[in-house]
This record gives sequence, C-alpha cells and structure tokens, in this order.
Amino acid sequence: HTGHKGKTGTNGKGSVSTKIAHGLQHDLGYSVGLFTSPHISTYRERIVEDGKIISEARADLLANEIASAADSLRVQPTYFESLALMAFLEFHLRGVDFAVIEAGLGGRDDATNIIPKPEVAVITSIALDHTEYLGPTIHSIAENKAGIIKQGCTVILGPSVYPKQIFSDRATDLSCPVLFADTPTTDSVNAENTSTAEIVLKHID
Repeated sequence: HTGHKGKTGTNGKGSVSTKIAHGLQHDLGYSVGLFTSPHISTYRERIVEDGKIISEARADLLANEIASAADSLRVQPTYFESLALMAFLEFHLRGVDFAVIEAGLGGRDDATNIIPKPEVAVITSIALDHTEYLGPTIHSIAENKAGIIKQGCTVILGPSVYPKQIFSDRATDLSCPVLFADTPTTDSVNAENTSTAEIVLKHID
C-alpha cells in the first residue's frame, strides 16, 4: 500500500511537498516518491525517489510505457499528464511507502487528481492566479483547489489559507477531519511552509 499526499495552493506547494518528502524519508524512515513541478535543468527533476531524481534510462523506460499505453488507448496525453503518469507508474513499480504529489494547476481538474483517496490533502495558500483556468475570484479558485479533498482523507490547511470555510465545508461533506497548521512566530513564507509540513509529519507519525 502506498500512502499518497496531495498538495495544492498558489504559493508554497513545491516547498511544502519537498519538506514533507524529506521528513518522511530522513525522520520517519519511509521510502518516498516525490512529484513536483516545474523543473530547472531536466524534466527528470520532477520525479524523485528517496531524494534522487530518476536516471535517464529509467525515464526513457517510463516514457515508452506511457507512450505505448496511450497509443493502445488512442489518447494523446499532454506533456504534464505524461510526466504525472510517469511518476505514478514509477512509484507504483518501486513500491514506495509514500508518494508526495504536488498539483500542477488548481486541484479539481488537475492531472494529478486521479488518486481515489489520498491519505492527506494539503492546501498551502490561495491567491488570485491562473484566473483564466480557475475562475476570477478567490472563492472560485478555492473551490477548484478543494477538489483534491476526497472522502475520508485528512485535510491540512496552511496558516494563511483563505477562505478556510470553503475547505472546511467540503471536508465536512466528505467526512474528513481537518487540521490547521500553526501560525509561525516568524513572518515568512518559509516558516509557514515548515509549519504546514510539520503538522503533516506529526499526523503520519
């Protein structure tokens, strides 16, 4: 069984995902897959297992598997969808204990949002961004991002998430417990991200 951690938010989701993956591996001793975006030098940076990016040979194998499956199904996944599928396949084949998955754009309609029941759904922050895809208001964006919340999973909200009520209401509808990250004494994005990651790790531990 692989535990999945879904992350979405306008800012901090990549940092929080990386902090969670690091803590799961180094503090709690789990094998961990991490999928984030974007990359800096190579697309392989998006698919990390136990702190190491996948090799070129492994990436080629995964890409060929996804391309072959797509041809058989007569579908043409997007670049991001292909990378997400490669990550999911890799983590499945490797049998990692936990897969930490960062949403790409929004939540409800994102390519990563195919996990039936993540163990934890984390919302880092909400801001007006990608309004052409997610809607013109903070509320519409929050409703889209709340789409990663699935029946019975634990929901964790970062210190600056607003409006919290949208996420709390969806969590209630889906019988999900909600945990709130502490507001750090230091006023910085990194401190908020650390606080959010810490509550995830405490919940798992």
